[in-house]
This record gives sequence, structure tokens and C-alpha cells, in this order.
Amino acid sequence: GSHSQPLRLTYEEVTNTSKKRARDVTAAPQAELCESKAGDAAHKLAQQCKKRYETSRADFERKKPKSKEEKEAKNIKVYRADLKAMQKLQASGHAINQDFGWGHVSGVLVGETFSDRASLRVVGLHQPPMSGIACATYPKKGGNKFATSIVLSGGYECDHDNGNSFEYTGEGGNDFLGNKLQTEDQAMTRGNLGLKSCFDYDVPVRVIRRVSTRPTVLRYDGLYRVSDWKWDKALAEGEAGSSAVGSLNPKVLKFTMQRLADQQPLQTERSLTFGTLRSHGIRKNKVTQQMPTENEREFARFKAKLQRQLLQQDRRKGKDHKRVSAAEYRRSFERERQHLCKEGEDLEQQIKREEKPKILTQVKEKKRPSQYVKAEEPTICKQLKGQEHQAHPLQ
Repeated sequence: GSHSQPLRLTYEEVTNTSKKRARDVTAAPQAELCESKAGDAAHKLAQQCKKRYETSRADFERKKPKSKEEKEAKNIKVYRADLKAMQKLQASGHAINQDFGWGHVSGVLVGETFSDRASLRVVGLHQPPMSGIACATYPKKGGNKFATSIVLSGGYECDHDNGNSFEYTGEGGNDFLGNKLQTEDQAMTRGNLGLKSCFDYDVPVRVIRRVSTRPTVLRYDGLYRVSDWKWDKALAEGEAGSSAVGSLNPKVLKFTMQRLADQQPLQTERSLTFGTLRSHGIRKNKVTQQMPTENEREFARFKAKLQRQLLQQDRRKGKDHKRVSAAEYRRSFERERQHLCKEGEDLEQQIKREEKPKILTQVKEKKRPSQYVKAEEPTICKQLKGQEHQAHPLQ
């Protein structure tokens, strides 16, 4: 259920776990499999909703504070025009399909594009503003968690998009606020558990692909089923860049997704691949790919851990979290590495000092084997002498 304890399965446990689909289909939600038609009433309503959102977002963009001083004067910490426009539509009742059920969404066509996550939410395609997996509980009281939609945006380094089928990495364990590298093992919780439930009960999932960053383009590509899932390493042996991973190759969940038949043909653009970087300055429109080194992976793990500690510390003290620059994290990382290197050198010297006396002691012991014999001889002799003085029972 939604309140069940997290499942942390080992490779051996997964191997011995049956993946047969559940038979009780009444325990699963019914997905809408009929697509909307262009030009019908539901489609027109969805188009009106999108237009209202875009107009409202542009209006809030114009009202955005121009300087840090203006933000402080108005006591504004974070200003998001997209979220403000979304909240305005929801409050006025102009947002549609807010039940966020399963299957196709009324009025939204397969292949339709959107400008950001908030625009997905106001039409009912994808609810969370940041998470890539959206879930809901069925039945609402004490039911199981099922995934309703996923966003494929190149946020995980082990995603492989082949169009009509793709391998989708579960959520969690990556440096979300940094370079997105996988730094920790994932767990069978939250959205991962929702996708597994969709596999168990054969419930289709809506798929949205991010096909562009400048400008952002999110495209609804219809319904997919979870055809399989498994535990695996973030990067497989022999995969590009796996030689640079070293020991930093955490366990992740991988879900195989297969597109349902009888939908609008899939467009040619695939989702952005991991490692697609947005450059700045002169090359701001050029997209490059870069494979991270083992040093970068170590830094990502260090940074993600330190970020969590700082956030928890500020939360306990009731303080606003002060953002730390990437350069400061890098300096802390280098100081930590130098400290560990010095500790390693000191330990190595200590081991050498401790080994030397042991060797000398062993040599000395080998030179004096007669001492042990001499120490044992008197005892043996006494026993023999005692036996000589005893009378034989037959005498």
C-alpha cells in the first residue's frame, strides 16, 4: 500500500522473486485508452486552457523583480512566473483534468507539445513540477500506488530511448541539484514502486518526452506499458564511459517501456540524452556531450552528501538555506581529498614502522630455538626419573 515500508531487495532476492502479473484486475485502476480528436469540444477546451496559461505566464514574467534589492524590498525569496500562472488557473477553476487519472487525458492529442512542466499540470498530463514519475493511489483509501505518467528528459545517465520502446531509470540516488550523476543506490519506493505496480497489474503510463531545451519543448507521446523491470548497475560493463566509473557504479532500477499499438504515429525526435550540456556565451545554442570522469563522480557524491547535511542543519535551526556556490563545494572537496591523502601517507608510514620490529623479533626467535628445548627438558626429565623410581606392578 501507500504506507508500506520501503522494499530494498538484493540481487539474490530479485532473482528469486516471481514477476508474474497480478490476477486481481479489480485492484487496479482502469485507464482511458481512447484518444481525443482534434477539433472536438474537449480539444477546444484544452487549447483555451493552454492559451490562458501562456498569457498569464507572460504577464507574471513582466512583473518579475528586476534586481535583488527589489526582491528583498517585496520580501520575495523565489519568483517563478510559471508556478504563479499555474496557481492562478487552478484557483480560478480554469485548469482541467485535475483528477490526474490513468490513460489518455481528455482534450490532449498525442504529439501535442508544451512549453514547461506547469503547462503539463494545468491540462492534467503530469502533476509534479519537478519529479519525473507521477503517481496516484488506487483505491484512494489503503490502495496501491500506481504511476500515472513519466517525463523522459535525459536526467539519468542510464536511460536509452529507442522510440517505441525505451529503458527508463527509476528515481532517486542521483545528484539532482548538480550534474545529475548517479551517486547512491536506488530503492523500491515512491515512483519506482508505482511503476512496479503498473507492471504487476498491466496499467499503461502516459509518456512525455523533452525533445528540446532552447526553447523547452515537452511532447506527449501517448501510452506505454511497463513490459519488464530489473535491478542493474547505473552503467553496464563495456558501455561508453563505464571504464571511468571505477567503484562508483550504484544499483538502479530499470523499467522497460513498450508503446501501445493503435496510437498516432510517433514523431522522429527522441528525448534529450544524458550529458547534453547547455553552454553559455557565444556557443549558447550549441549542444555538446561530455562523459564524466571518475573524479567528477567522486565530487558529485561528495557534493550531494554535503548538500543534504547543510539543508538538514538549516532546517533544524529554522533558518533559510543559504545557497553554496559550486566553486565552494569544489574547494571543500579538494581540501577533503588532500586531508585523506595525508592520512593515507601517515597510515602507510605507521604500518612500515610497526612491521619492522615484528620482522626483527621473528629473526631473533629463529636464532634461539635451543632455548625452547632447554626450557622443556627439565620437566620431561623429572617425569622420566619419577617413573624409574616407581615399582612395576608385576615385580
